[in-house]
Amino acid sequence: MVASATGLTIFGLVNLSTLAATESGYLLLFWKQLGFVAAGFGLMALIAFLDYRVLRLRSEVVLAVWAMTLLLMIAALISGARIRGVASWLVVGPVSFGPVEFAKLALIIILAKYFASRAEELAAPRHLFWSGLYALVPAIIALMQPDFGAVILFGAVWFGIVLVLGLPLKRFLVLISIGAVALIFIWSFALLPYQQERVAAFFHPEQDPLGASWQAQQALVAVGNGGWFGRGFTETLQARLGMLPESATDFVFAALTEQFGFIGGLFLIFLIGMLLWRILRVVLQSTNNFSRACAVGIFVLLFSEAAINIAMNIGLFPVTGIPLPFVSYGGSHLLATFLMLGLVESIRLHQPQMLRPQTHELSLWE
Repeated sequence: MVASATGLTIFGLVNLSTLAATESGYLLLFWKQLGFVAAGFGLMALIAFLDYRVLRLRSEVVLAVWAMTLLLMIAALISGARIRGVASWLVVGPVSFGPVEFAKLALIIILAKYFASRAEELAAPRHLFWSGLYALVPAIIALMQPDFGAVILFGAVWFGIVLVLGLPLKRFLVLISIGAVALIFIWSFALLPYQQERVAAFFHPEQDPLGASWQAQQALVAVGNGGWFGRGFTETLQARLGMLPESATDFVFAALTEQFGFIGGLFLIFLIGMLLWRILRVVLQSTNNFSRACAVGIFVLLFSEAAINIAMNIGLFPVTGIPLPFVSYGGSHLLATFLMLGLVESIRLHQPQMLRPQTHELSLWE
């Protein structure tokens, strides 16, 4: 798991160094990202050696973390800096801090805590309602910022956890129907015009090739330019010419694929798959519902981020601004993701029986 994360961070640093060869501003981003990577590995090691069961047993700690992230999100909404049209950043000196990234982890932990003793009653509507409320509050704040990508991820984490813990089929169909109604409401009343244009451009890219469809079209051109083996290191033609927007963040996959080609893109996806597989092993070998729900939430979050980002880069999903884990530039997202891996490793280290899964009969319920 750590090796996969290391490989992905190297991909991100290589992309920043390539961009720095043509625009000096990216050199500063490279060094900042390198510092975030070092801090991230340190945080991951620290969390790994702390006993995760403190979170399982201390409700006040979990509630405090969840409430603090919500307050920081509200502070960013009210008085934070607006970056790329989203008011979700708090600026501290030269560093911008995105509370929403840590709110995702806080949501995973509080949902795991809630379901740790209630999984057998998951079918009860009241538990779906109260657990859904934990996800709905940060989702509403994110929607007001507006950060529609974060809204998608909050919903995916909640839905993934309740589904894996044993949501009955009838409840599953009801939730799908509620979700469809919610999407219609969000489209009609919550999305801003430019966000609606992005979704419309996904279905009809030919209608506005120089406007709403520009980003997605240039990403496809960059991916196509890479061919089988890529144009070569530092040879990102689209990014160097300024044609590929957000080539260090949202469209980092397209920029890397232009350099390293189809084979390089497959290797990057392989590293993501290995990372997710190691997390999934922890899910399957967990011995209690709290650890299982935590690992499931982290798996769902990282899978959703990676799948949506890559799909967005190759024209299979509308542009949403969701980063690629460990690869996209961004200190808040990188540190939060390393914290998640530290929590997964803590679960593995503090459940010795997980090291011998062949002698442990797994069960869904605690």
